[in-house]
Amino acid sequence: MSFIVQYLKKSMQKRLERLDEDPRRQYKIIVETLNHLAKVIGSDILTHNYTSNNIRLRLMLLNVFLFFWLDAYNMWINYGQLEDFIYCFETLLFTFLVSIKFQVFAFGYPQMQSLHQHILVFNKRFFGDIEQTKLIANSTLNTFTIVLLFFVCCCCSLGLIFVFSLIWTIFVDNVVPFGFLLPGFGIDTVKGFVINYIFQMIEVVFTISGLVASEGFFYVLLMNACLQVDMLCLEYTRKLSDLFEIHFFVVFGCIFFQLTSNMIVVLLVPNWYPGYFMFVLFTSQLLISCALGEMFDSKCKDLSVAIYNVAWYAMDRRDQKALQLLLLASQDPVLISYGFGVVNIRAFFEIYRKTYSIGMMVLSVNEN
Repeated sequence: MSFIVQYLKKSMQKRLERLDEDPRRQYKIIVETLNHLAKVIGSDILTHNYTSNNIRLRLMLLNVFLFFWLDAYNMWINYGQLEDFIYCFETLLFTFLVSIKFQVFAFGYPQMQSLHQHILVFNKRFFGDIEQTKLIANSTLNTFTIVLLFFVCCCCSLGLIFVFSLIWTIFVDNVVPFGFLLPGFGIDTVKGFVINYIFQMIEVVFTISGLVASEGFFYVLLMNACLQVDMLCLEYTRKLSDLFEIHFFVVFGCIFFQLTSNMIVVLLVPNWYPGYFMFVLFTSQLLISCALGEMFDSKCKDLSVAIYNVAWYAMDRRDQKALQLLLLASQDPVLISYGFGVVNIRAFFEIYRKTYSIGMMVLSVNEN
């Protein structure tokens, strides 16, 4: 496993060095790429003179609003059909997930820009110092790797749903990638199938653009929060925590219901292949966020240990008091929360444990 990780990091490092050898410029390239991706949905928050009143963002919000009612309508007409009803329910939850991301990133752009400027100042201030330069380069490499992996997971899981749908339509029967249909356009005819297929493909492009861009921005911010000097910068971590607490409350809630409903259908409906692809998407989003939160949590603990191990007895009284204040502050760090706890790997396993328990309970009831 460690060999795979090392190979992946070396491969990503070569890709980054082809772009630029300076970690500061590498960081700017990553951020600019995410910003261009976010521009598809009108959320290019790092663009000069960006405003949340732009026409593209308004059209995307209108699209989310109409999609919500379209999905709700499809849930209503599919009531009683477990597979189609749950599939519509899972896609309906995406509207809540997308809405909170618009709220945090598109409308909370002043805070995002402030955090971004803090990172630029940090990189400029400490670049040149051997230890800090290594940390900046390592942070940039990890960010690039995680963003690319998440992008691949999203494209593969959602792309395979479209491929599977097309193959099934050719050899078995007409079926669209997702459970919702446009009113008045059934999939029994070629015209209706093509219109629904293209419509769902466009919606998925918007979803991937927004999902990868927003998650990528979060990965960038959290990876930079793990740098040693930033652990003492309480303003940065406090802004980060305040900005994302409600975000993770909604996102983790949606993912929990999506995973639970997905597991129920997979257990009760044999060979429901879209469920496996969606399972990969939900899991990757949850796992990466929790893993980064765990990294941030462990950095806070490492900081406390490092301060505690300082030879305080060799200092004068004034420095001892300053060190004591640092130790007290490090023992009560500002962590990323989702409302009911801290975003870390424990939260990931807790969500999966509850998902598994509910799935087994439903399976037991169905057998009885």
